[in-house]
Amino acid sequence: MKFFRQNTPIPAEEVLLSLSTIYHGVVPAVLGSDLKLLKRSLRELRSIGFKAREVASQTKNVKDFMDDVDENTSLAVGMSSLGPLVYVVGTANDHAIEELVERVSIRYAGSLLGVFRGRNKGYEVRA
Repeated sequence: MKFFRQNTPIPAEEVLLSLSTIYHGVVPAVLGSDLKLLKRSLRELRSIGFKAREVASQTKNVKDFMDDVDENTSLAVGMSSLGPLVYVVGTANDHAIEELVERVSIRYAGSLLGVFRGRNKGYEVRA
């Protein structure tokens, strides 16, 4: 509650920039399997609006982890909600991702939850 009281409301211009980045960057990147666009869009999203405030509230290790992955790999990196969960997105044929993310996780005292493949399908209910 303290975080929300201290960081809201967000200026309207920042909200519009965030929405624009999602609408013109993140969504088309996911739909078009465009990793470079996703990387640029997530980087921009981390620097504006509410997400910038969420990232700023993280520990140095979390911020350094994201910067390291963003600056030194072709992978896209983002942070879930208020964090500290960080996710990394790469291509399915890049088998070095798990090893790379594990090394970076160790460097910044993080825990690797796993490497998961996207399904690109909604949830299925079976009767």
